[in-house]
Amino acid sequence: MRPSMFLEWMRAPDRCDDFIEPDLGATHQLEFATLQRPVGNLILRRTERALIEVCHARLSHCPMPDCRSAGDRCLGVGYGLGMILGKDLNRARRHFDAAARRGDAWSARQAAAVTWHMGSIERAVFYQRLEALANGTDPVAARARGRIAMEGVTPPDLVQAQIWYDKAARMGDLLGICAQGALLATGPLRLRDDARSLALFVRVADSGNSDAIANIGLFYELGRGVKSDVALAKKLHVQAAEAGSVPGRRNLAIALEHGVGGESDPRRALSLYWSAAMEGDIFSREKLGLNPFARGAGK
Repeated sequence: MRPSMFLEWMRAPDRCDDFIEPDLGATHQLEFATLQRPVGNLILRRTERALIEVCHARLSHCPMPDCRSAGDRCLGVGYGLGMILGKDLNRARRHFDAAARRGDAWSARQAAAVTWHMGSIERAVFYQRLEALANGTDPVAARARGRIAMEGVTPPDLVQAQIWYDKAARMGDLLGICAQGALLATGPLRLRDDARSLALFVRVADSGNSDAIANIGLFYELGRGVKSDVALAKKLHVQAAEAGSVPGRRNLAIALEHGVGGESDPRRALSLYWSAAMEGDIFSREKLGLNPFARGAGK
């Protein structure tokens, strides 16, 4: 059972253990998810009305490209949210497009995200936009393109996924490095390279990422890419758990349950399982007999 923990990597959004992400919008970090929130109370609506007026003023009266881009970006958010103006994704995309053509990378991402959320008819355009971003200097888009190669085509094109993740990694994207490391550790045998995968997670761990530390602990516990050292593995599990890593808590719970690297401690293991389960860890929720996909139930 324990080696299957490698397949549990990369699950939750915006963490180093995030490989199989549940939502393409979140995957691409195209912040369109923030455009889904409802408009708040009257004070917030007044604030938003004033903001929209500023946006229009910037767009209408400011001659500088950066200023006009800010106006278009602002109106794109306004139409995307339905803030006073009324929700209109076509107009939101047009404003994001206008800002993107002036070189605003954030707006280019938003335009791609809005296109994705407009439905399947528009998805071909979305892929074209994403491809253009990924071929440029946007590491998030490159990582997203790798994920599409993994899950957006049948059969998955793992070689292309590896190419895109490598591109994101070379541009310094930490989650791209994590995704590349996970593919090298969990992919088909012809692509596996435990030593290189471990080196990638060490690189991310050096930046202080606690989930990467948790993954390194698994390498030492299972003896993959390095000589097995369960004592060091347990220390890494403790370090990751104390730094706030949910996979670290789960890994430490398993070690304490089975006495890996020392004596077993079922009571502490149970506490750690609950802690990880309440943060949405699928393995821990299944271990406790909870709905594995109901994040935070029982708090």
